[in-house]
Amino acid sequence: MRLDASSALTSLVSVKKNPYQQSDATDAEWQLQEAKACFSEVVRCAKDRPQRVTVRGKPSVVVVSAEYFENMLPKSGAGLAELMANAPLDDLEFGERGMAMPAREVEL
Repeated sequence: MRLDASSALTSLVSVKKNPYQQSDATDAEWQLQEAKACFSEVVRCAKDRPQRVTVRGKPSVVVVSAEYFENMLPKSGAGLAELMANAPLDDLEFGERGMAMPAREVEL
């Protein structure tokens, strides 16, 4: 019995629901040896949705499109210190200052 390429590929990849996505989208899961043998197909499918690759049955990597990856990167290249320095914090009011507490004496 001979299988055509489409049915052979369908038998190689299993599709399952991603529990972390709220939409009805599904992610494909490939075993490493399958992903290596069909890498161009993995890349093509990654343009539509993330492709998970497992090693010995455990999740290892996810192949995503360049566009998906770019959208995951931070929008601003500024670091935290730069963001804080440029933040409009002059108008913040913290309320009344507390009482100064005397320091206790400690013998050294």
